Amino acid sequence: MSQDVVVVPQAQAGWRLDRVLTGLASVGSRRRAREAVETGKVFVDGRLMSPEEAGLPLPEGAKVEVRWNRPGTGAERRKAEVKLEAAGLRILYADEAIVAVDKPPGLLTDVTDQKQARERDSVKKRLAAWLGAQGKDAHVCHRIDRDTSGVVLFATHDRAAEVLREQFANHQPTRVYRCWVHGWVEGDAGVWEDATRWDRDKLRLVRVNPRADGAMPTRATWRVLERFACGVTALEVQLDTGRRNQIRLQASLRGHPLLGERVYLPPRFDIGTLRLPRQALHAWSVAVRHPTRGGEMRFEAPLPADLRALSGRLAQLPPPETVVRRRRYEVDDDDDDSTEDTPFNGAGGAAGRRAGPAPKRR
Repeated sequence: MSQDVVVVPQAQAGWRLDRVLTGLASVGSRRRAREAVETGKVFVDGRLMSPEEAGLPLPEGAKVEVRWNRPGTGAERRKAEVKLEAAGLRILYADEAIVAVDKPPGLLTDVTDQKQARERDSVKKRLAAWLGAQGKDAHVCHRIDRDTSGVVLFATHDRAAEVLREQFANHQPTRVYRCWVHGWVEGDAGVWEDATRWDRDKLRLVRVNPRADGAMPTRATWRVLERFACGVTALEVQLDTGRRNQIRLQASLRGHPLLGERVYLPPRFDIGTLRLPRQALHAWSVAVRHPTRGGEMRFEAPLPADLRALSGRLAQLPPPETVVRRRRYEVDDDDDDSTEDTPFNGAGGAAGRRAGPAPKRR
């Protein structure tokens, strides 16, 4: 039998994992149950179990799988997979050329210098150990911010990396994000278009005059997923270009910075009581052409626990004092001194002029 699956019944709620496994015909003993866990063949609710979790008590309804014919479950790969899981990483897809990873917030995609290499963990570091046990390499094809969660793609050899990097450089992949922003965004869909460049001194993306040196067209298409009565909007944003920090800057420029944002905030912006340990931004899906086989492949990462909890919390918060403020947004002073005034409706903490009732939730 290549795979055994059992859903923990009420009568076995609280049983140890190895005890539940013993009840499977293909296992039959506590010793064989532990061997299955130790060789990386046991999953609970889709998560690989580490050797230390053989005694984990299981709740009713937990789905336990034993994948007997799972390839590459030798000792070295098993150790590397345990390290992936320990870092909160999940493999969404893997073949001979490409690996799609679900990255948790707080972990770098890759380090940028030797100091970071010594002091910081990264997706590439963890994935390199896992792929190395299979005789493959880990090549970064694109990045997402440390505090952004979601899909990241890696290549397993030089040729695949070259093809995928060229796709990203030419803005060919379809990259879709989900985010939560301050305020009630007007309209149900639209396009953000700006000229931007990376400021090496400030280490941030800035908006500039389109005629300025180094100006890059920066475009994203957005649609509203939900408006919360508390003065927050959930958006789906597709990157038409792929600038670093693009969504964070473009949302803020329109008076709707992301929840949890610390860098891209309008001057004197009041974030109120909606405080998060990271920006509410998730790389929902990426679609690319397979680097060796051709044909489109799409990878999707479900929302992590913190953003699912956020959405539930927002749904329970009452409407705020709705405020309208005049805001001025700076453009790079070296290139243009123009400003723009933008109204803001939403979840600021300070009192302001009342601007009507909260919108209905979508």
